[in-house]
Amino acid sequence: MRALMAEPGMLLLDEPMAGVHPNLARRIGDQLLALCAEGMTILMVEHELAIMDEFCDPVVVMAEGSVLAREHGPAARPQRGVEAYLVG
Repeated sequence: MRALMAEPGMLLLDEPMAGVHPNLARRIGDQLLALCAEGMTILMVEHELAIMDEFCDPVVVMAEGSVLAREHGPAARPQRGVEAYLVG
């Protein structure tokens, strides 16, 4: 990935797994987890809840610039945030 050539401390990604085969999405997610384990911070915009459940911790739900919810671990799908995002 060209974004890693400069060895950044933080990586910003906008839906990195959008439109890719599920096997490739898993490989991308595994690579992102490995980068986190090495100390890199990754900020990822993602709308697929299954991806967030598996690869994101913490999960921060935002709408119109405001934080609606922030959760860690298995409870990382904050219901009030998801409802607010999906319903508006």
